[in-house]
Amino acid sequence: GSGPAAPTSAVEIKGRHTLQQIADSTGISLDDLLAALALPADTDPNVEVRSLVEGGAIAEVETIRTAVTALMEK
Repeated sequence: GSGPAAPTSAVEIKGRHTLQQIADSTGISLDDLLAALALPADTDPNVEVRSLVEGGAIAEVETIRTAVTALMEK
């Protein structure tokens, strides 16, 4: 296939993944993911994580891994 393999666990999340890919592959709802990251509800889910980090919306990719880990334990 094209692009990176979808992350099925938090440790597999990379900067090239999108929020939509992360939500789809982990089973977390996009709304919950956005809320956990304190991102606006209208954030484009198809933007790459590294763009969010570069834009200052998220401190680092590790922030997303931590949030995903917490959400998957619910």
